[in-house]
Amino acid sequence: MIHHIALRDAVRIILPFSLFIGFFSHGPVSATGFGVCALCVWSAVRNGLRPAPVKADFEG
Repeated sequence: MIHHIALRDAVRIILPFSLFIGFFSHGPVSATGFGVCALCVWSAVRNGLRPAPVKADFEG
């Protein structure tokens, strides 16, 4: 279970940065960014990772 939590957190951290690098870089760096992005999405889909539940603690 801890493996899935760590993997989900890693995907949440790496995915935005790889998209940023993919969009705003040139040449092989851009391709690498999109490749890492695709790897993160593939890993999340393969392992069936769901978003973490959100608690609403806004009540007084």
